[in-house]
Amino acid sequence: MPDPQHKPVQRAVKGRANSLRLVHLLYVLQTARQPLSKAQLLDLVTDYADAGPASRDRMFERDKVVLRELGVDLVVTGEGADERYLLATGDVVLPEVEFSAPERAMLAMAQRVWGEHSVGEQAREALSKLAAAGVELDEEPGRALQPSLTSDPSLHVLMQANNAHQCVRFTYRAANGAVRERDVEPWVLGQRGGGWYLIGFDRTRQESRKFKLARIIGEPEPYGPANAYQVPDDVDPAAMMDEIRPEQGQEHAVVAVRGEYAPAVRRRSTPTTHPDTPEGYLAHDLTYLREQALVQELAPFGADVLVLEPAHLREAMGDHFRRVVAAHGPEPQEQQS
Repeated sequence: MPDPQHKPVQRAVKGRANSLRLVHLLYVLQTARQPLSKAQLLDLVTDYADAGPASRDRMFERDKVVLRELGVDLVVTGEGADERYLLATGDVVLPEVEFSAPERAMLAMAQRVWGEHSVGEQAREALSKLAAAGVELDEEPGRALQPSLTSDPSLHVLMQANNAHQCVRFTYRAANGAVRERDVEPWVLGQRGGGWYLIGFDRTRQESRKFKLARIIGEPEPYGPANAYQVPDDVDPAAMMDEIRPEQGQEHAVVAVRGEYAPAVRRRSTPTTHPDTPEGYLAHDLTYLREQALVQELAPFGADVLVLEPAHLREAMGDHFRRVVAAHGPEPQEQQS
């Protein structure tokens, strides 16, 4: 008679296998830049290929339902033998999750490990089959499935100033687009809705203010001695953070993409026209929630993706590249003989 204690273990093993199969299926769909037939998917995903005809069909139908329940926009074209599958966007958007500082540290470690081992042997074999069949692939397979923890470039400087009770100056772009210099005593740093915020005493306005780090232009400049001020006794950091209501809704940006580069950007955007589109580029309209996250998404493409509008996003991209140049220095010039 079977041991009932083995049932939870069996369910856990089966659940893990189902999860791995879903990730494998999603990886193949995300990597391909053109629709794939059901026959191709059944052959490429190992669990399907190892199962019998009836079993693999049932698994595939269940997996399609699960992916849609998870928010994956799976597009089906054609009917019957001509049915094809493609992701409507290269990005899989899940509900936003808040993490504590220790949790973020552990996830950052996991991210580094993932970066080294993100493409398993089965996935590499699937990509080889796709390439051999003439299917065009994303030049950076799996990037959309890799975990990503982003932080604002101003965060480290402000944390140091906050810990040392040192004043800071920075250029700040308000929600209405107005740009002004700020002189602030940092009181509290915290995260809400995926964005970092600074609460402090604005010396220019002589009142406490809240600042979204993504709206800081350039790098904040600490000045003066440490312990230059004291946080008032009646300041409640937790209560002040709870008062912050993250900005809702999406903003639009127009970017120019060179040729067939940046397929993930092209997949999640809509082709459009723009008078400033350079020759050899196509304009695309895309939506975003956080400016800094979009900067970090677009920056790796360099000159192959150009921001046409809005102006503040162009400025943020320029600030990012200037920080990169400042951090790594200019290219050494060759000595002439």
